[in-house]
Amino acid sequence: MKTRRLLLAALLWGGLAQAQGTERVIQVQVVNGRIQVPESTVRVGRNVGSIRWELATAGFSFPANGIVIDGSAFHNCKPLAQGQRFQCIRKGYVAGQQYKYDVNVNQGGNALPTLDPFIQNE
Repeated sequence: MKTRRLLLAALLWGGLAQAQGTERVIQVQVVNGRIQVPESTVRVGRNVGSIRWELATAGFSFPANGIVIDGSAFHNCKPLAQGQRFQCIRKGYVAGQQYKYDVNVNQGGNALPTLDPFIQNE
């Protein structure tokens, strides 16, 4: 009986750890009025529980719709740190699945042209 409880606890703990997972950080820059990310397709493994975008260029911010991901694999997407960061939590994982997402950035309330890269599950 004790062994079963320990096994159940280990399985539950492993499930929680996987659900929380690691965080993938993507640096966002603005160069000559255009939004840029390091990769047009960011690859994420099964262990990634959230993605956080960070603005690396001063004078810009993420609006409420700073990151918009197609589909329903991510949720609770919101700006953080007065719009200097933006985070989305992953709900599930399907190997090989690809999602288009939009990056929206403002400068003084004016929107820059949207960038539309991809997220690819490995």
